Amino acid sequence: MKFTDGYWLMRPGCTARFATDVADVRADEHRMTLHAPVEDVTRRGGTLNSPLLAVECWSPAEGVIGVRTTHHAGSCARARSSRCPAPRRARARSTGTARS
Repeated sequence: MKFTDGYWLMRPGCTARFATDVADVRADEHRMTLHAPVEDVTRRGGTLNSPLLAVECWSPAEGVIGVRTTHHAGSCARARSSRCPAPRRARARSTGTARS
């Protein structure tokens, strides 16, 4: 899928969305993750229908900074994150009849 027309121009019908603020920072010894909305969140409903970007920063080698920006990375089960709850299993519906 190609979003640009040439190298710098956006194709007609495509809109680039850029981070406007940093909402959350999570840092450990080797990596920093920033969560950034693409619109100013000034009220409680400001996060609805608006993308949230995850920006990961790390150093793969001395003097080098790695940056990865992600939107729609997948489900919690795919990411195997310990912070995500286990997915719920669908229950079979009861038909109201008893079986012996």
